[in-house]
Amino acid sequence: MSVLYDIVNFNSDASCLDSFHWLSILHGGERSQLFRWLRLFIDHEKPVSIGFTGATLADINAFNPEALKLLRNYPDIFQILSRPFAHDLPFFRTEKGFCLNLTLGQRTAKNLIGRFSQLYLPPEFMQTNRQTALLAEHGVKATFIMESRFKDRDRKRIPIEPYVLKGIPEGHLICIPVTGNLTNAYLKTIQRLDSTIWYKAISPNESSLIWRDGESSFLLPDGLEREKYWLLCSREVRRHLVVPDINKLLCYENGYPVHPFSAWLNEMSMLWFIQRVCQLENRVINSMSALDISRWLHCINSDILSSVEKDSPIVQLRAFNNDSIGTYCIQRSNRGLEGEALLEIADKGGMISGDHIWQKKAIIREKLVYELL
Repeated sequence: MSVLYDIVNFNSDASCLDSFHWLSILHGGERSQLFRWLRLFIDHEKPVSIGFTGATLADINAFNPEALKLLRNYPDIFQILSRPFAHDLPFFRTEKGFCLNLTLGQRTAKNLIGRFSQLYLPPEFMQTNRQTALLAEHGVKATFIMESRFKDRDRKRIPIEPYVLKGIPEGHLICIPVTGNLTNAYLKTIQRLDSTIWYKAISPNESSLIWRDGESSFLLPDGLEREKYWLLCSREVRRHLVVPDINKLLCYENGYPVHPFSAWLNEMSMLWFIQRVCQLENRVINSMSALDISRWLHCINSDILSSVEKDSPIVQLRAFNNDSIGTYCIQRSNRGLEGEALLEIADKGGMISGDHIWQKKAIIREKLVYELL
């Protein structure tokens, strides 16, 4: 029987998940889409390793505390990975900025769920070798990498089994490779409702790690039913939470390769935004005021860039109640506008106010950051 480790990145600021849609997913307590999504893993006994950003947990705490209760009460089903507060592009962070974002993410998980693991899921699989050392200093034991996200020359250097990752100037982590083709197989399976796609991708009688975005099924009509379909078509696969076996590590040291930036800077139209956020970070690190930190966290979200630079995905979608297949466009949100507005507030001061959903969400996150600091 095959063994599967299900690694889920859950970022409520994803570029295809606009703020109104996200809050609708949280609405309704135990009847909410998020609560029922979590119940799928419990009811069907499917352990999963979830990496919620701190910002995502802040939203859940405010609008669906019932879901947090599930996460707290089922540690054998939900492994909570270490994540930063904001799903940023780590290459742009200063050392202090990187550590601050990480620490606030871990504190959020500890405060709201009561636990987090020593396994770290890097945003966008971007991690510098200096950050490897910083993660080790903060108690992290392991990180993940997905070879399909890198250039061919770098893919060849990435082992297929867990290995030792070297930091600069010192410090080591376990590096756990993720099976890149399984992400696409998962997406096609829930889109086309064809279990053969998944069965062809999974390796028989072997261990595999899949990485996927937790919001993927929420972006499709009948999303909960599609997620359930995939979970049940994985019935012949035994699932486990990730617990690295240090006795089976490859005696191999390697650095973390540099992830390509082309998708986030396709037309360089957001380069000015990146420059201003970096300037803002330097001011924040010097002041270390709770207000400045919370405003900066709003602006470093990687999906501000994604929503501007990336095209909206167009997929082949099978209707859930019949066999018709058609094209379906998953629209990018207007997060660039939100990001620019938040940057203006962070730069010039003033209060976040208004009736827009993203403004209400920003205020809630600020309150939590105040409590954590």
